[in-house]
Amino acid sequence: MYDAGFWKSVHAIHSSCSHIQIRVGLDIEKLDRNPHYTAGLYAVLNQNLNFDFSFYDIHDMEHADLIILKGNFVIQYALLTPRGFTMCTYIDDPASVQDIYEKFSLENAGRTEIITNVKSLWMVDQGYRTSFYTAGDFFFFLTNGIEYLLPHEVFDSILKKASPEQVPSVERLCITWEEILNKAGMDIMVPTSSLMRYLESGYIDLTEVEYKLSPQERKAHIFHVLAALQKNPRLSVGMISVSSNTTAFQEANLSFYSNYKTSFFKKNPQYIQRDTNSFYVILNKRLNAVILNFFRHLKDLPQYHHYDEPELTEKYTLYKPLIEKILSLSK
Repeated sequence: MYDAGFWKSVHAIHSSCSHIQIRVGLDIEKLDRNPHYTAGLYAVLNQNLNFDFSFYDIHDMEHADLIILKGNFVIQYALLTPRGFTMCTYIDDPASVQDIYEKFSLENAGRTEIITNVKSLWMVDQGYRTSFYTAGDFFFFLTNGIEYLLPHEVFDSILKKASPEQVPSVERLCITWEEILNKAGMDIMVPTSSLMRYLESGYIDLTEVEYKLSPQERKAHIFHVLAALQKNPRLSVGMISVSSNTTAFQEANLSFYSNYKTSFFKKNPQYIQRDTNSFYVILNKRLNAVILNFFRHLKDLPQYHHYDEPELTEKYTLYKPLIEKILSLSK
């Protein structure tokens, strides 16, 4: 379906349409063999933030060759090799559509999701977030601001603006990140476009709490990151620029988080509707390894650059006038 260009048609659907849940098969073997498809998977999710995808093993549905819009129509199709559609049959008889949906419904067939979408990580497991952050090593691909290595004063400001229901969550995050993450092995990768957007807006998303750092808080955050790099040799920070090899991350609004055992994606809440789910949790171990390896291998691209503390300090000194100008314009 990806090779046939189907998802470009889905992306053309107006973003103001009602909530859409999409259930589709995923070929893990093909993703493992060719990173091009993993990049394509990320691009489809990133370009369709207002749709909630659920992915199943392609072997559970590879011979169906059906596109079903529940309660509306069924399209039975055949694909050319290597790309393009040939025969299509359109069915809109209500009884037939319902019969076909019930027969091929992945939900009704008891098929297991390999990637699920949820409103909150708590819906997957009450202790998911706690267990996730108690691991010793992490990989973060951040597109929605840089919510890690925050100065303690920023957490104090967030607590003052948080609702009573949000306060316990923010307090737990503060303790977890200051006591665990600042000492853990942490590999942070940020697209340069996302970094510039963060410097301009100060926007961060603490899982379920949105906040905008003031210009002074952003400046303090920069120095806090530099200090953390100096104190923690297991902390790694790198930037990836957008080019013809990294078009999937152009206007990226989908972050990736992994503790090497389990991983999830998080959408930028600024770009989704209220009834859209915010998270994709990867439930299949092999798929988790395939996607994690894809992001880690971005380091091999010429568009990626790793910064140690002296180099990052040097870059900050070099670009300080520009950074100061950006921060002053964002007041």
